[in-house]
Amino acid sequence: CPKTRKCFKKQSIVSLIHKDVLLIDNRFYGGTLKNYNNLQLLNKLNLTGKKLSWKEYRRIIFRLMSNPTPAMTNVILEKRRELGPLENVVAVHIRCGGQLADTQEKQVIIPKKRVLQIPFQIEDMIKRIGNISVIYLTTDSSKTEQYLRQSLSNITIITLATYKRGHSTTNSVSEDSLRRSILDIYLAAQAKHLVYTQKSGFSATICILGNASDRLGLESNIIR
Repeated sequence: CPKTRKCFKKQSIVSLIHKDVLLIDNRFYGGTLKNYNNLQLLNKLNLTGKKLSWKEYRRIIFRLMSNPTPAMTNVILEKRRELGPLENVVAVHIRCGGQLADTQEKQVIIPKKRVLQIPFQIEDMIKRIGNISVIYLTTDSSKTEQYLRQSLSNITIITLATYKRGHSTTNSVSEDSLRRSILDIYLAAQAKHLVYTQKSGFSATICILGNASDRLGLESNIIR
């Protein structure tokens, strides 16, 4: 079932129960699942004791699907203590792809010339908010991380070094990279201020799980 889209064509949550479905890229696309009948079914099941919106159900679904192990939860709590008050944290996700990524690929999301502009956008956001002391950075590129540290040397930048940085492909993903991805999502989603990459499924998941009061989308153009 490539990219899930064909699976959900003329299908519903009920009909898929009786199908053998293999998901290569498991994403819940709003246009295929978000409809009145599916919402009515979820509310009829009364899983939470009250009627919810599709947005609220989607957050619950993502939360259940990415449930961290006790060991990973301990890492999250430890890193949370290091970050300090969430209102003073900006979470930044930069998805580069291409030759900039540690796991290089043909697809380019944010090219180098756009990366060079990002520190200025983050600085403008920090000045506007006024009380930011920490950036929590998640990116697929060590080069981009190094550039941001040099460009924003006056502010603390924290990353997750517990597991190896990587990116999932249609073939495989290492356990280390998968754990790091889940931890990065949870930590970034807790921040009150968020800089995310447009057209990135990873950033979309952070937005779904989080509830940042300030959001800045980094322009991206997928080049294959």
